[in-house]
Amino acid sequence: MMLEAWLSIVAFVTCQEIILTSILA
Repeated sequence: MMLEAWLSIVAFVTCQEIILTSILA
């Protein structure tokens, strides 16, 4: 698995967590 793919997945999950937190907060 390429590093770019891993970083994009991590960034995607992080963004979803931030969006979900902002909605629930």
